Amino acid sequence: MSFFPPTLASQVCARIRMEHRIETLQQLLDEFERIYDACGTRVSEFTASKTGHLLEMIIVVMLVAQTMLVIFEVLTCARN
Repeated sequence: MSFFPPTLASQVCARIRMEHRIETLQQLLDEFERIYDACGTRVSEFTASKTGHLLEMIIVVMLVAQTMLVIFEVLTCARN
């Protein structure tokens, strides 16, 4: 088996392949970054939505409690 010194053509071909690999890798990294950002946004929106629903339920429970107290007060005052 004999090895020949690298020719200009083989060096250019190797560089073009390397540049193509780097470009492909850059495209993949850009795509991963876009997906990562989208996932982060969805998680943030989900957390905000979950907190909002919890606050809404607390408000509803407080309104029901207040309504029951007002009804109880009206009923006890009506007897006197």
